[in-house]
Amino acid sequence: WLYGVTAVLLILVLLLGDAAKGAQRWLDLGVIRFQPSELMKLAMPMVIAAYLHHRLLPPSVGTMALTLLLIRWKWRDLLAGIAGRVFRFRPAWFDPAAFRRFFVIGGDIMIRTVLILLSEAVLLNNAATIGDLSLATAQLVLVMFSLISFGLDGYAHAAEALVGEAIGRRNLPMLDQVVRRTNILAGISALVISILAWAGGPLIIATLTSQADLAAMTLAHWHWVALLAPAAFLAFQMDGIFIGATRSREMRNAMILAFAGFLLVVLVAGGYGLNGLLAAFTIYLGLRGITLMVRMRHVRAMAMPDDNTARNDTR
Repeated sequence: WLYGVTAVLLILVLLLGDAAKGAQRWLDLGVIRFQPSELMKLAMPMVIAAYLHHRLLPPSVGTMALTLLLIRWKWRDLLAGIAGRVFRFRPAWFDPAAFRRFFVIGGDIMIRTVLILLSEAVLLNNAATIGDLSLATAQLVLVMFSLISFGLDGYAHAAEALVGEAIGRRNLPMLDQVVRRTNILAGISALVISILAWAGGPLIIATLTSQADLAAMTLAHWHWVALLAPAAFLAFQMDGIFIGATRSREMRNAMILAFAGFLLVVLVAGGYGLNGLLAAFTIYLGLRGITLMVRMRHVRAMAMPDDNTARNDTR
């Protein structure tokens, strides 16, 4: 039911949503203004986990390749074909190359999002094989991860906008300053969140559940919740930076690499119970950020002044 309600809210966003910072993501209900997409972060892993509960995981290489191929090409070509028919006469504002680039970036971001949700589904599915209590504990950990994401997304959104501006201006010092400052602020915030989560563990758990056995098991694994923010903040930052630079291809490839590493660690550490699964998830979050960090030179190259910019600066 959560998935169905959220899907309806997302449709309302398309029809009635408020625009902010160039994106129509908000829904204003009068007494509250929020992003329904954040609810989908909770609903989608649960739906996928329920669907895959009786299926063998991890999926075969052929299944994964087919899924990524359909996501990457099928919908982009379908939408491009529809656009081609609607705009057969190509008015002046219709730029096929720009629309094609738009669909490519959208497809890459979709692959990134699907793999994030699939990784959470793999975590829940494997936790379910251990027992119902382990499954419930893993779900509470993912709830905390979603809440932590709210605290880290702001820096990523700021980095996304400012990186795009710096690259548009061909201003490398500005780009370096944006990346450095937002990363530092996000890192400090991640440490603060980690400390607060660790110190407030019993109180937070009591808010999340009233079942004594579930609370005890969640508390026994609470150190993984405290590690989530420090492990994930760089991935959030790099996503914002690479999307702002329209380098979605690197982000997509890094996500595929990190997801493959996650599946490998799950196979190796799965025998260590829920601790092994949560360790695999934490490593996966850190790997996402590191695999993108090593590609930062390509983003910096986009902000290098061209000949015309350098000539204007000398006048």
